[in-house]
Amino acid sequence: MKKYAVASLFCLISTIAHAQNNLPPGFVNTTKPILCGPVNTVFRTLASKEIDEKPIWIGQDENKSNYALFINKKSTGFTIIQFGDEMACILGLGPVSEVYPSKTEKR
Repeated sequence: MKKYAVASLFCLISTIAHAQNNLPPGFVNTTKPILCGPVNTVFRTLASKEIDEKPIWIGQDENKSNYALFINKKSTGFTIIQFGDEMACILGLGPVSEVYPSKTEKR
């Protein structure tokens, strides 16, 4: 049994190492601490009077992870989140942003 566990662990480590070696040139894997909380709490906090951000874009990737971009139109503050049914994580935020018009919108 011990040999099976060691063999399984070796296969897992080999798979992870192989995946890291197949990155495009110049790319690296990193870790970044992110703040996560209950979806309702994160959404309510972003909509609060102090932050006053509204979603302007929502997307979903092939793994069914949801992403949203929130903007405060007055202060131009922004927050990018990833969320599921229960948790939402803040991937990035800042005090300044600019929304570019699409090609179909008139300037």
